[in-house]
Amino acid sequence: MVYDDLRAHFALPDMVTLAGLAFSILAIFSALKMDLVLATIFIFISALCDYLDGRVARAIKREGRFGVELDNLADVVLYLIVPIIFGYSAGLTNYLAMGVFTLFVMCGVARLARFAICGTKDGCYEGLPVSYTIILPLIYFTLLELSLNLNWLLIFYFIPSFMMISSIKVAKP
Repeated sequence: MVYDDLRAHFALPDMVTLAGLAFSILAIFSALKMDLVLATIFIFISALCDYLDGRVARAIKREGRFGVELDNLADVVLYLIVPIIFGYSAGLTNYLAMGVFTLFVMCGVARLARFAICGTKDGCYEGLPVSYTIILPLIYFTLLELSLNLNWLLIFYFIPSFMMISSIKVAKP
């Protein structure tokens, strides 16, 4: 199907997705300004929009390919790009961190592509869903509170990278 008039394909769920994307972008700007508390607030608002868009689509019976693809693209920003900018702004700026962040995004994008093609199997996701990354700001603030070295945060980017592309089964909530 050719999308010659984009406006004809926008529905309320798509607006919720785009609102979530806007909050993700605000989280990026906040992190770049070193306001990690505000960035975290925007991350959670964006995640709320991600949670709601599918539910709204099902409620008004407007589930379609356009919305699914829009949601997938917004997920790349919220769950993959925002966390690496958050981590970099938190002080993880060495080359090891940059390598881990690159791996993290590559594995996350591969995970999203696999999900777009395969979906769920027997009520389970294959591989760790990228939405787990919502906990990264909380881990950061916990490390700060405990006065631990922030390099420990890299573990929470590195190990889940491989879990995202693994064949582990994760129950769909």
